[in-house]
Amino acid sequence: MKKVGNSVGDELNITRAKYTFEAKENPILLEEWKNYISNDDDLKFQIEDISVTLPNGNVLSMKSGEGMASWDYNGETVYLRYSRGLILAPFHHYSDEPQYIEKLKSIPTKLNAQLLGDEQEEY
Repeated sequence: MKKVGNSVGDELNITRAKYTFEAKENPILLEEWKNYISNDDDLKFQIEDISVTLPNGNVLSMKSGEGMASWDYNGETVYLRYSRGLILAPFHHYSDEPQYIEKLKSIPTKLNAQLLGDEQEEY
């Protein structure tokens, strides 16, 4: 894994922009992402809303939204969400798992994009 910087953020971002905050300038289009989901055997469209109980007992609820995908990774459901021209994936919980990172790295190669961390570090 090529990593620039040493921070471990909460999300990884699949984007065409040099920096995630510039994603609107060179977006991954929703239709492109939906087409990718349709052709990736590991991903499914997430149609139902999500509710997750956090370790502290709080419940986090999220509307599924158009362009949300789910992935069964080692018995856990991972949600990838489309937002403003980029795709966001959880990272902190999986930061030491090479198979997880490799899967996420495979996605931008097919979308002419890159994988960036919260601090703009490249993977």
